[in-house]
Amino acid sequence: SSDSLSYKGSMDFTGVFVQDEMKYFSNRLHITMGLRADIARFYNGSLRIENPTNITGFTENSFTEFDNNTWLALSPKLAARYKLIEKLSAYASVASGFMPPKLNDLCQSGKIRKGFKLANPDLGPKTLWNYEIGMDYSPAENLKIASSMYYSHGYNFHNLVGTGDSIDTGGTDLKPVLRKLNISEIEIRGIELFFNWKINRHFRFLTNYAYAKSTILDFDKNNDSDEINGNYIIEVPPHTLYAGLFYSGKLFDASLDYSYTDAIWADIQNTQEVEPYDIWNFKISRNFAKHWNMGITLQNFFDNEFIDRKGRKSPGRFNMVEISYRW
Repeated sequence: SSDSLSYKGSMDFTGVFVQDEMKYFSNRLHITMGLRADIARFYNGSLRIENPTNITGFTENSFTEFDNNTWLALSPKLAARYKLIEKLSAYASVASGFMPPKLNDLCQSGKIRKGFKLANPDLGPKTLWNYEIGMDYSPAENLKIASSMYYSHGYNFHNLVGTGDSIDTGGTDLKPVLRKLNISEIEIRGIELFFNWKINRHFRFLTNYAYAKSTILDFDKNNDSDEINGNYIIEVPPHTLYAGLFYSGKLFDASLDYSYTDAIWADIQNTQEVEPYDIWNFKISRNFAKHWNMGITLQNFFDNEFIDRKGRKSPGRFNMVEISYRW
């Protein structure tokens, strides 16, 4: 097609922080306090459209210059860890975070997998407060167990939302017109479990599991907010699992690992579900001639076809040979 969409923009992101760690009760209690200041500035943003057709949905040539914007944020942090016994410690923390919008969402309009996305130069930053407690336990030198529980409350989070319009981008069906907007409030409740066992000098087993329930609390920038409130956030699997067995020896190194990703929602209305999937991977490598290493990796060696969280179809089984030199 003759369509020409060109966009540009610049962003400066500067942060400075101060942090101090204090120790009490013969180093059994560690308290960490910190404060971070961030400044993000968006400027020189514009979008130029030339020779548009139905491929992009624009009707005429145009040139739009976006307003400059500056965001400021202060993010405090407070954490405490207490050693209950020699091998067991517990911790608690509260912290906030700040993230400005991406240049892509501020400036770029164009086709994406889910439809046609419009630039939103008025998109604001997102912030998050995170509260976490956890424990670390090492009953032996070769064994470590960790667990944590957290609650996160986010403000002005970003999500793609339909404008109510559809356009013909050259396919068989009309595609929705989308724009990144700030979701007013979200919450994430989750737990994480970690297990690391060094079986002997050759073998090590590692596994971790995570559960996350992420929901939209309030979305007041959409006419259908009552239908969206309470929905799950897109592309966040409730359950994920990883397990790996690693071997290290004189002749070669090898690993076998497994990962599981639960079903996710692909749209904010929670009508399009991406099915769960799991994959197995295997790798073997050997050092030779002092500085050289050669390895063979078999990714997804059971050839499981699936759609990932970004909507991309897996290539199936993927084999790779690597040769590297280290000096």
